[in-house]
Amino acid sequence: MTYQDLPLELTDTAVVDANGSIALDDLPDLQPENSLRLVNVSPVIERLWRIALADIESNIVELEDKRYFGAGKNFGLIVYTRDISYSGLLGLNRIYPELMLNSLKISREIRLKQGFNVAQGYVINEISAPWHEEQISEKQYIEKYHTNSYTRRTDDVIWLWACGDLLDSNNFNEWEWLYQTGEKCFEFLYAPFYDENSGLYCGQASFVDIHFADYKTSGYPQDWTIADCVLSKSLSTNCLYIQGLQVMAMAALKIGKKDEANGWLRRSENLKQAVREHLSAQDGTFSYLLDVHGRQQPRRDALGSALVILTDVVPAEDFSQVLTGYLVTTAGIPLFKPFFNENSCYHNNSSWPFVDTLFIKAMEKRDGHDYTAMNAALLARTCIDNGSFREFVDFRSQQVKGSSRQLWTAAAFIDTCLRAGLLYKKQ
Repeated sequence: MTYQDLPLELTDTAVVDANGSIALDDLPDLQPENSLRLVNVSPVIERLWRIALADIESNIVELEDKRYFGAGKNFGLIVYTRDISYSGLLGLNRIYPELMLNSLKISREIRLKQGFNVAQGYVINEISAPWHEEQISEKQYIEKYHTNSYTRRTDDVIWLWACGDLLDSNNFNEWEWLYQTGEKCFEFLYAPFYDENSGLYCGQASFVDIHFADYKTSGYPQDWTIADCVLSKSLSTNCLYIQGLQVMAMAALKIGKKDEANGWLRRSENLKQAVREHLSAQDGTFSYLLDVHGRQQPRRDALGSALVILTDVVPAEDFSQVLTGYLVTTAGIPLFKPFFNENSCYHNNSSWPFVDTLFIKAMEKRDGHDYTAMNAALLARTCIDNGSFREFVDFRSQQVKGSSRQLWTAAAFIDTCLRAGLLYKKQ
């Protein structure tokens, strides 16, 4: 699997981009615990596969009686449901199924226990929920509970998609647990965020951090409050709800609840209609989100656009319009189109390799082409700096930045190899 789109190159023995290169001998020669190894592939792909597995395993957290996936070398013991879930969908459900199931179960245990108990400044009065505000900072909250306040995790519903895919692909007999836990989540955590007027769910854009109590993040207008971020109705998170509702329907059928399954499917279809009605433009593209006043944010996001296709919000004949105007560059895909007019860089002015991968998968679903070589090159370039899969790319300079050994970047490389049909066997 090789690729060339200068300045980006993936050869049999090297990776090259606009900022540098790394040869096979420069990459660490690691031997991860997972014994699955690629066969009949180029030396650099084989080496990157082992690096990806080792990066993934470096994120395994062991805390008392808990064992789960973390989210990056620098993040420690925090449970990040979305990082675990996206990583599961991007290959870990196939390669580490037992640990994925354990990680998702731990995320449910912690999230349902914490509920609406939040740090100081994170109560959203407009959401009718049993809030309890602790007089501690969000940093102190994380140290105490090993997770964020729910206010910062309102894309939590993604666990259902990941768990449904995990059970289905591994024949795990946990559908009763999924269904019962999903019911609790919808009744307790998610129902307060449903807006009957629009038919959409409030909540942050998936994985885009809302503003903090003491400083602004880069993925929302700078004059917004924490409440503005949470009360918005984002494309990406509503797509996750669509898929979560469909998984609930599948689980209901698995455990013999046909009538309930039909009810979940109706809710999913109604939500699709609401997304099309409120978040689409006349040209077939979709807005990043609706603000608290019901106005479309004048930009698009790569993740939300990809999820429109991956969750079948629109019929196949409309897929091309959803992605129109987006270009895959040698630095990846811009997370926002256009970026916010701010000099900050994290979600703004960036591309994220795991989002690139989901976007490329949407492109493959759109037109049936194989883009795995391009996908592999974009992921491989994140290893140029220090020989591990990194977090994000500064789109202005094309430099790779952020945490090393990033779980969902490494998982995306595993997913790309699996999509390419590369053969593997136990060592």
